[in-house]
Amino acid sequence: MNDIIIMSTGLLVAVCCSIVGTWLVLFRMSMMGDALSHAVLPGIVVAYVWSGSRDSLLMVCACVAIALLMMCAMHGLRTRGVQGDAAVGVLMTTFFAVGVVLVAHFASRIDLDIACVLYGEMHYAPWMRLTVMGIDIGVRPLWTIGTTLVVVVAVISLMWRKLAWCAFDPVMAAVAGVSVSAMHMLVMGLVSVTTVVSFESVGAVLVLGMLVIPPVAASFLTRKLSTMMVLSVAVAAFSAIVGNMMATWLVASISGCIVVVAVCVCGLAALCAPERGLWRIARNSWLKERSV
Repeated sequence: MNDIIIMSTGLLVAVCCSIVGTWLVLFRMSMMGDALSHAVLPGIVVAYVWSGSRDSLLMVCACVAIALLMMCAMHGLRTRGVQGDAAVGVLMTTFFAVGVVLVAHFASRIDLDIACVLYGEMHYAPWMRLTVMGIDIGVRPLWTIGTTLVVVVAVISLMWRKLAWCAFDPVMAAVAGVSVSAMHMLVMGLVSVTTVVSFESVGAVLVLGMLVIPPVAASFLTRKLSTMMVLSVAVAAFSAIVGNMMATWLVASISGCIVVVAVCVCGLAALCAPERGLWRIARNSWLKERSV
């Protein structure tokens, strides 16, 4: 039973991250997932010190606020001529450094460390319980991540047309009155919520991997948005299941194994994709040179 709970936790996180990550890739903001997974640390620490709990709504709100603050700071740096990648690097290290200082300063008051945020530990998921009015209603990670998945799917379903318009043709979207900045903020908000509800169980490393790798693998295989979303979820689910089995066999980190499997699938997609695969490109190039 515990193995099923652990695998289900990884599966839910992988699927949720792959859905949000598809929009990160389409908006060309993949590195923002890395930045946010580190930048939310100050929000986590402040909310934990304030509430004394790692599963409070306050923590989610604090992390969303940090994400929005980071987006505003990035917009300010870009308007002053700073390149996007440089802005991400500066803000990520700044926010993460502040979080590290806060963890060290409040070390005696909080049960939280950097390893918990970065790597997590799914082995403890079955013993993380959720109680409502003194009644144990089940495993906390399954409830929190499952609820997050439902919210993510609902929000993206409602905003699908606007998100797609802003991702593929932001100029026309702006002309039509759609706020591209608001759509960016929406995606960043979903990423921050997904990150904070997942960090305790699976860590930021798995979240970052699932935000980027499955959507990239899917992008090699199709150009259709809906198909890309389905393939991204399929790659994430496959990686979570096989990675969990690999971790059991190797007695290794579950998060690490899941990411390794996802990378292997992405590599195969990049190599064997029917239209944009490396083997197809190399073959066409060879045939062209031969015909000449």
